[in-house]
Amino acid sequence: MNLTASYDPAKDAENHVRCIFDAAYLAHGREGMREKLLAAVESDEVRSALVGGGERDVMLVKVTELLAAAPGRDKLGDAAWRLEKTWATRGDQVILQLETLFVRDWPFDRVHVDLTTLPICPYNFMEKRIFVRGLAPLEAQLRILAHELNHFLFYHAYADDLAPKLGYEKFELLKESVTVFTNPEHSGKPDEAPLRKLFIEKRVRSLDEAVRIGTDYLSGRA
Repeated sequence: MNLTASYDPAKDAENHVRCIFDAAYLAHGREGMREKLLAAVESDEVRSALVGGGERDVMLVKVTELLAAAPGRDKLGDAAWRLEKTWATRGDQVILQLETLFVRDWPFDRVHVDLTTLPICPYNFMEKRIFVRGLAPLEAQLRILAHELNHFLFYHAYADDLAPKLGYEKFELLKESVTVFTNPEHSGKPDEAPLRKLFIEKRVRSLDEAVRIGTDYLSGRA
């Protein structure tokens, strides 16, 4: 799979406005997310723009300008280059791990990484784009990619069948919980805990088994 990466202040601003102004994410039991994200914003000027009110489009332009003018943009360009080069030599290992876990061939030929200065990494499955924290250590960036690509393959394998049955929030919770198999170093979001515990207690050994057990649990049949 071909992976490209870049830093674009406009994309970074979209992530800031979407996650802080719009609060466009499922909390899954996390509390105080907006406050935590605001505390992680890299400058007081950007933070003030995000909480200053006004029209969204005007705010987006202002945040883009501030992020573009901030020091250290060359470091983010270098980080994008390093991530591309590292993926070229190690990406096949990540894809093989996911193919083995899901017992499915990898169906996507390209993904683009948008580096962000926020510690939250949403994605666009339809466009095959993923946000990754730009100045995180390279190994952490690879773990983020394994986590988000797990989501992509989960959507591909299960969304058509399970999303209508479970509903949006439960389907998304199940999707998040199965990252325990690719990212055991993450504790996960609070609402994932019962599912993750169930997978461990039942010694689940495949994604299909995890999805079956998780679906029964979320449907009240477990």
